[in-house]
Amino acid sequence: MKDKIPLNVAEDVAKEFIKKIADVCDRVEIAGSVRRRKETVGDVEICCVPKMGKARGAGLFADTELVTVNLLDERMQKLLSLSQAISPGDKAKNGRKAPFSERYYKFRYAGYPFDLFCVIAPRQWGIIYCIRTGPKEYSHWIVTHAWTKNKRCVEGELLDLKNDMARIPCPEEIDFYRALELEYVEPEKRVAPM
Repeated sequence: MKDKIPLNVAEDVAKEFIKKIADVCDRVEIAGSVRRRKETVGDVEICCVPKMGKARGAGLFADTELVTVNLLDERMQKLLSLSQAISPGDKAKNGRKAPFSERYYKFRYAGYPFDLFCVIAPRQWGIIYCIRTGPKEYSHWIVTHAWTKNKRCVEGELLDLKNDMARIPCPEEIDFYRALELEYVEPEKRVAPM
């Protein structure tokens, strides 16, 4: 069983880490057990919208070609290479080391396990932030509930099954709840219905 982190420690470490990435994110918020105000937490979860920027491409036309880059990815790579405070996370389910991907970063910061979830279009903030706030049983329930409303959560998007899988905009959590015909539930009160 992994050690639990006191809420005040997890919150302080999360805020400290957020300062290191805030300038390369359009939005960044604490999620998970910390957001739900649990007395102790297993890890620190953060959701963010990375900023995209332009950089010189590689290859034959490197001098003239501008490509879109994820500025957060560049920052995370730099932090990992420069600091003992950040190290690659545990093994992913497929057995490979998985500290970074375009949408998910797993690492240790100041000795604590972190999960950083990126909302990159076409993903929707409201869906990812709700699901990553949890708890796990609640997230599973809300995604399953979508089916009862002829909707489906796929890769951070809410799709309308009755309307040719049209994307339903959910820029905020409240939009996700409304689309599922649910009343908004404060994070600390989220439990899966029996």
